[in-house]
Parts: sequence; structure tokens; C-alpha cells
Amino acid sequence: MKNLKKGIHSHLERRKTEISGCDNTCNGTGILVIDEPTTGQDWDNTQKMILMMENLHRKGHTILAITHNMRLAEEYADRIIVFSEGKILHDSVPIELIKNIQGEINAN
Repeated sequence: MKNLKKGIHSHLERRKTEISGCDNTCNGTGILVIDEPTTGQDWDNTQKMILMMENLHRKGHTILAITHNMRLAEEYADRIIVFSEGKILHDSVPIELIKNIQGEINAN
């Protein structure tokens, strides 16, 4: 169990370093693409991950987060693009996406 905890801690620390390292590099693009940034994270680490992404965004970086967590996207994204089977279903600001989805639900 001790090795498992050490491995998880090492992984989380590595992820923090990799993301915070983007501030200086991002391969020179200023764009961070991150897949499922909060998957498997507890609440504290989710908040740390979000804070790091917010800090990078404030410094002018573009953050492209791929997530299934619509609450996260709704709260933190400037723009949401929803894909299904390789096609764009929605491309809008969060509030418009919510209105579109509610309209679709009400229509059915």
C-alpha cells in the first residue's frame, strides 16, 4: 500500500509539474491541450488543477480541455464544443449551450 500511495503522489506531482511547466514552454505556442484534467482526482486536486489552468489562462495561454464533465466546462469554459461521432453538435458559449440543450429536452 505504501508503494501505491507513493506512486499516486508521484503521478500527481508530475502532472502538476508538467502543467506548470507549460507556463514557460507549451512548445512555444501558448496553447495547452489537456485531456480529462480532473478524471480520477479528489476535490482538492481538482481545485489545484483548475487553479493552475486559470493562472495559465490569465497569463495569456489558451487552454483546450477535453472533458466529459459538463459542470466543469459550464463553469470554467469561455466556449464549449460538443462532439458526437466525429461531428460538432454544439459550438457556443456555455449559457447558449445550456439553452440549446434545454430546448431539445423540452421539444422531446
